[in-house]
Amino acid sequence: MKQLESIKEHWEIRYRDIDPDTGDTITDTPIAITRSENYGEWIVQALSKINLEPNREFYIFKLNEIKL
Repeated sequence: MKQLESIKEHWEIRYRDIDPDTGDTITDTPIAITRSENYGEWIVQALSKINLEPNREFYIFKLNEIKL
C-alpha cells in the first residue's frame, strides 16, 4: 500500500469567531477539507444556515498543497 505524501489543490472549510466588541478574530479553525470548491461552498452555506453562534462565520480557504 502506497503511503499518502501530500494533498494537492484543495479547500479547507473553516470557521472564525469574531469578538463583537473589538471586531478581532478570536478563533480561526479548520474543520474539514474537500477537493471541490463547489462542495466547499455548499458545506459553508449549510453550516451558515444552522449556525447558532451569532459571532461565528464559516468560509472556505484554498490551499495548493499540504505535505504530509
